[in-house]
Order: sequence, then C-alpha cells, then structure tokens
Amino acid sequence: MFETTNPLPMRGGLTIDIFHPERRTERTECADEVIWFLGSNPIVFLPLLTLAVMLGLWHKVGKDPEPGVSVAPMYEPPKGLTPAEVGTLIDDSTDPRDITSTIVESGRARLPQD
Repeated sequence: MFETTNPLPMRGGLTIDIFHPERRTERTECADEVIWFLGSNPIVFLPLLTLAVMLGLWHKVGKDPEPGVSVAPMYEPPKGLTPAEVGTLIDDSTDPRDITSTIVESGRARLPQD
C-alpha cells in the first residue's frame, strides 16, 4: 500500500520504484509469455477465425464454374417491356442506346416472319 504526504496536483502522478534482486525471481520462457499473452487477449484470434470462415465459404460457394460450362446470355427484354424501359430500370436514366434499341426492336417486330 502506498500513499502520499501531500495531495497530488492536477495531472500529477506518483512513481513507485521497486527493486528486486535478479536471483530471487525466476526467468520465464518466451513460450510461456506468448501463452500468457494469447490467454489474456483472445481477440487476437478473431482475424484467424474470420479467415477460416471466409475460406470455407469461398470453397463451398465462391468458386467460378468449371471451364467449358457456359451460361447462356439472354438478349431479349422481359415480356411486356421494351428495351428502353428495361435500360431505364437498370441504371435509372434513359440513354440514347436504350431508345435506339427500342426503335430496332419495333422494326424487327414488323418484319415478315419466314
């Protein structure tokens, strides 16, 4: 137990110096100190746990399809919508290409079918 004879000023500190001879204390091994540190700070394992979970998820669902497996593209707009409507829904703006594709689409619809 320590105490001062006078009150400490604001932001003042108290320094306590303790001397103990080297021969009276046991030296600890580095491995013991690492084990103590990890036991006192389990949050250190959070990045490793996160990495393990994310690697498991990537292995299960995140890999690309096998080469040679093709996904068929769909170039037609959904039924009942024009290309301009679909383009506007995608990026919230009507671009000239949306209008041009609607003109081309309406022209194709009027062509006689073979």
